[in-house]
Amino acid sequence: MNHSGRTVEKLAKELDLQPPEVLVLYDDFALELGMIRIRASGSAGGHNGVQSIIDHLGSTHFPRVRLGIQTGEMDSWVDFVLNPFKRKELPVVSDMLDNCCDAVELILNEGITAAMNRYNRKQKQ
Repeated sequence: MNHSGRTVEKLAKELDLQPPEVLVLYDDFALELGMIRIRASGSAGGHNGVQSIIDHLGSTHFPRVRLGIQTGEMDSWVDFVLNPFKRKELPVVSDMLDNCCDAVELILNEGITAAMNRYNRKQKQ
């Protein structure tokens, strides 16, 4: 993920996509497990993979869906993001992924603003 910008840049060039046409989905330990947040553009927020995409696309203006993975049991963020979810977390992860799929469909069908309006509010676990 830390070097994903190279692949995103190559794919965007092959498909002749501009940055606003590239939708990026990624994990974010700054968000509580199960939450999703949608943005039309923005900074990397300390996420190395997103920074790589920004660097390679030369723009912060691409839509993104952030998937929350923070559980409060994080000792080392490096170890945390590389470990699998615990069995008790899997139902929350499954619901989050279902919501993410629905959000992507909404983005494609009705636009980023509609998806932000629906999903960028406090979600129940």
